[in-house]
Amino acid sequence: LTFDDGCKSDVELVAPLLKKNGFGATFYITQGLSFKTRKDWYLTWDEIKSIEKMGFEIGNHTVKHMGLSAHSLETCIKETVGMEEAFKQNGIAHPNTFCWPLYRVKNQFLDVLAEKGYLFARGGHNRPYDPVQDNPLDMPSYTLHDRAMEKGFGHFTKMVEEARDGKIVVFCLHGVPFDEHPGASLKPE
Repeated sequence: LTFDDGCKSDVELVAPLLKKNGFGATFYITQGLSFKTRKDWYLTWDEIKSIEKMGFEIGNHTVKHMGLSAHSLETCIKETVGMEEAFKQNGIAHPNTFCWPLYRVKNQFLDVLAEKGYLFARGGHNRPYDPVQDNPLDMPSYTLHDRAMEKGFGHFTKMVEEARDGKIVVFCLHGVPFDEHPGASLKPE
């Protein structure tokens, strides 16, 4: 389970519910979107630290949350290192996982991520991760939001059932709800 963008619901609903039910998750943090100006929508650094203290992983989602495939290698490095520095300044552990903003992977950046010690980088692709065939620095995932759930719980179950024959199903969720981007939102229910 992965949660993108550092939404306020991560601390108010998601992390406590996951902890209560014994689930792990990674929360990917960016300082993009309205992170710096809308603290009613986004986590504070103290809240991010509290999620980490609950035992959840905090991952790198870049400084500005921009599709890296359209940018230079230098910009990709700056975006990644900038978040690493923000984590360090705020007492958050150095991340070892990365999340491609907007699922826009830059293949030329994969080696840099590996050199920097990143073990996994979550992308999109809407299919299960096959560790035998897929690059762990472009790990496929399914995105869950209200539109996907309108297809019914059977649709969700079908995705879960794809975790077989060595394949791993990774889910990407955004805010529960996601006030800034309702199209990526998931109702708390």
